[in-house]
Amino acid sequence: MCWHGWTIIPARSQWLEAGLLLRIVNPLRLSSSEMLALYICEKELILHHRKVPSSVLNTVKSIISRIKVLTVLKIVVYLHKNICVMKHLLITIVLAVITTMQVHAKEAIVDGLRYSLFEDTHEAMVDFGNKWVGELTIPSEISVNGQTYTVSKIAWKAFSFCVSLTRVTIPKTVREIWNDLNEKDLNTSFIGCLNLEAIEVEEGNSSFCSVDGVLFNADTTSLYAYPAGKKEEHYVVPANVTSIAKSAFMLSQSLVIVQIPKSVTCIGYEAFSNSERLEEVYLPSGITELSGNLFNYCKNLKHVNIPLGVTNIATCAFYGCTSLRVLDIPESVTSLGSSTFKECRFDALVIRGSLEWKNIPEDVFNGMDVSSVIYVQPSEIEKFKKVYQGTVLPLTDYVPSGLSSVTGQSSVSQHHDILYDLQGRRLTAEPKHGVYIKGGKLRVK
Repeated sequence: MCWHGWTIIPARSQWLEAGLLLRIVNPLRLSSSEMLALYICEKELILHHRKVPSSVLNTVKSIISRIKVLTVLKIVVYLHKNICVMKHLLITIVLAVITTMQVHAKEAIVDGLRYSLFEDTHEAMVDFGNKWVGELTIPSEISVNGQTYTVSKIAWKAFSFCVSLTRVTIPKTVREIWNDLNEKDLNTSFIGCLNLEAIEVEEGNSSFCSVDGVLFNADTTSLYAYPAGKKEEHYVVPANVTSIAKSAFMLSQSLVIVQIPKSVTCIGYEAFSNSERLEEVYLPSGITELSGNLFNYCKNLKHVNIPLGVTNIATCAFYGCTSLRVLDIPESVTSLGSSTFKECRFDALVIRGSLEWKNIPEDVFNGMDVSSVIYVQPSEIEKFKKVYQGTVLPLTDYVPSGLSSVTGQSSVSQHHDILYDLQGRRLTAEPKHGVYIKGGKLRVK
């Protein structure tokens, strides 16, 4: 997975059992090869170092010495080899936040499920690392040593890569699904459950609901998790949804086409990552960014529209999209992330806008097949040649495949009944769904 940042990850400890993951995004674009790992385990500091100022180590040690945990705490921090004051401050802030967090929980296994028990509130959390075969109904309460606990939480990665889980029902008592910084990436609790066909929610739950086996918030405005083992090939996101959570469709085993309504304005990090059968995604006009790793390793992705209004395509958004041969980036896009097109091979990568030099990372085309042809504004050619060793041509040279006999868009628009797909192949009828060209204009159904 491609990402850039500092990640603080608890080990198998009381922190992990509480579902804690902290990620601080690094404002600098760094390659992982420029990072180093700093491991802090209980009172022991193990450093795989290059050049780290002793002041940083002393600060980390002094803060760790104030952390009181019942079991081993392990923190992995990725740092750049030239540590700056900003990073020093961020590390201090993050670790200081950890010192303020108290987890008072005991462990228990009840009917094959692991729980953390919070005695002060008599609540229980379905813990990290469960394994289950077949269908599972999570109970609304459990009894341990004569004490009754209400099951109110599900931990981050509670069932991650539980490949034998086929269906799960969440009780009405569950209010939270813990995750990194409590962001809405609710699929992390079920990530990698490749045979999970449905996530159901008991009626009366005030935080979550399920529609056709897909997990949403209570009012269905946020799509949280699409089960990776759901058999349907075509999914239409409901019309009232406004956001799609991080990792929501990640590792889908069957999805080929996803249609997203114009009501959606936010699509989270790696939302479709590693959905290897995915071929077509129709993005809504209301989004302004393609988030990091959005289509990471969607190896069969062939068609995706980038709406006018998108301003940023983030790091590794199309990493590993080896079947994507044509991508048209509108003029509204003003910045690109690192390794955005790694392992791609385009017949035509069309970049219509003007990008400031500071918004073009040196590694933006890192790993992209040099046989790919990039089309840009004539004024942008020299700029892009500095970061790409392959062919860079002016936009005026770009003619979609199959449209070479038509001279210019104005001629196309005269034939209002002529239909083409995005590769310029003539269609005999308007498709029932998808993106196509009619009268020289892009249409979405």
